[in-house]
Amino acid sequence: MGIEVPPRRRVSAAVRQEVEEFLYAEADLLDTWQVEEWLKLFTDDCRYWVPSNADDQDPETETSLVYDDHLALEDRVLRLLSPAAHSQTPHSRTRRVIGNLRVEAGEGGEVHATANFMLHEARLNRERVVGGRYEYVLRREGGSWRIRRKKAALVNSNVPLHNFTILL
Repeated sequence: MGIEVPPRRRVSAAVRQEVEEFLYAEADLLDTWQVEEWLKLFTDDCRYWVPSNADDQDPETETSLVYDDHLALEDRVLRLLSPAAHSQTPHSRTRRVIGNLRVEAGEGGEVHATANFMLHEARLNRERVVGGRYEYVLRREGGSWRIRRKKAALVNSNVPLHNFTILL
């Protein structure tokens, strides 16, 4: 008697490849500090969420590391780009590795994607590696994929994340 795995809501190979390329492009924008371009990947009704502690908490009632709508995300990006943002002067050097990508069909033409990630950050002679799982809800707008929901659940969210000022 094996473990029963629920059937996935399949997407075409072409959609899966588009989503994969989209996520790689998103990671590249973050790693090259093109955060204004990165912000354009989000829909107007987006949510960007980094849970603290439990991955399945309710972000409306529990404390999160980040739980931004589009306006808050815009503000976060502007603060990171400001010369007054000493926490990112100079900018962190980062590299992300994304793997174990899963893509399935969602409601109304949206797709749901999950991927594991490892993030290496170097800044001011210090290095940090964090890992976790991305969960996305993507939809097409104007012929391009856009992020309606992004959750970055860190493996080590239950430990102090000293001066954690980068975008995941």
